[in-house]
Amino acid sequence: MHHAHSILWNRTVLTCSAVVFAILICFQIARPRVAFAGDSVQGKGGISMASIRNGFSQQYYSPMCLWVVDDQSEMLFIYYVENVTDKRLQLRWSESLPKLFRQARGN
Repeated sequence: MHHAHSILWNRTVLTCSAVVFAILICFQIARPRVAFAGDSVQGKGGISMASIRNGFSQQYYSPMCLWVVDDQSEMLFIYYVENVTDKRLQLRWSESLPKLFRQARGN
């Protein structure tokens, strides 16, 4: 008797979880798609920039990053501002956008 009650209880919990997930999925599908770029700036000449915190710091302060997309050369550049008092950007990474998207697609 106890085993049958346990199976019924597990089935009930599983069914309730499935219903909750289905409702959450419906809300996500129905939600309007709005692109949000935060602090991004669109400049002239096909240059786009966004400043963000990198989140890789061992301490509470995480350095700022500047992401730059050059539409003409199809390149992504990521600069770090390690020390604000130096007022210098350090190039940490650059990548060809077509290559990056090919890698993301698995090609």
